[in-house]
Amino acid sequence: MSILRYASLFSGGGGADIGAMQAGFTPVAANEYDPAIAEVYARNIGPHVRVGDILEQDPHDYPPCDLLHASPPCPSFSQAKTGAHETPHDIALADKVVEFIEVLRPRWFTLENVMAYRNSQSFALVTAQLTRLGYFWDWA
Repeated sequence: MSILRYASLFSGGGGADIGAMQAGFTPVAANEYDPAIAEVYARNIGPHVRVGDILEQDPHDYPPCDLLHASPPCPSFSQAKTGAHETPHDIALADKVVEFIEVLRPRWFTLENVMAYRNSQSFALVTAQLTRLGYFWDWA
């Protein structure tokens, strides 16, 4: 039986990774911006988490994966932040997710965010790349 490899971006403490592990995936790479949160990830999942700004990461330095998961920050899209709007930083993060998809070409890709994200330019960038690369995608 082959190992199903999993990688996550904006990994947090590893909640999605724990779910992937329960589904039979083996985490091989993760990225978290905040060192304290990455430490929680390392305790929960393992030491393979990279600490740093995803915008400075090179996807070519990441191992191949079958499932890539991204959970970009949601403050610009959350109902909890009154008057928030999409920023150039949000779009840069989406562009970086697109770069990871293009380089790693996982069998599956999942993206988690708040509902308002689906109306953003960021979401449009990611879904356009999925379409361009021949992925079937849907959101729920």
